[in-house]
Amino acid sequence: MDPKTTIIVSEPTASPTILCSEERSDFNLDPSASDITAPTLEATNGKGVNVSFEAAGTQGTLDAAILGCRARGRVVVVAGWEKPPTVDMNLVLLREISITGQAASIQLKCWTLSDFISC
Repeated sequence: MDPKTTIIVSEPTASPTILCSEERSDFNLDPSASDITAPTLEATNGKGVNVSFEAAGTQGTLDAAILGCRARGRVVVVAGWEKPPTVDMNLVLLREISITGQAASIQLKCWTLSDFISC
């Protein structure tokens, strides 16, 4: 698997509102069933992903997005939050990870992988 073109999706449901069926992913991980960091790192030869999207608004998913991100990678937060999260700023600093937000349209019926990647 080429880590430069590998697409990993972490989604606890098979919801079509997250990904359209015409899109492809190389790995589909269920974060409610197991830790997704180890398989993410394995799929990227231990380096982590270039871009990680946090779309659930939970502490666990934010942690996984940061831990699965490569050095100088980017975490894009697209979810709303009920309460402020905790961020391991030392990890962010030492790995030079950028964390940004992207307000997603609530009227968007089907987010494709291309939509997320073009953020």
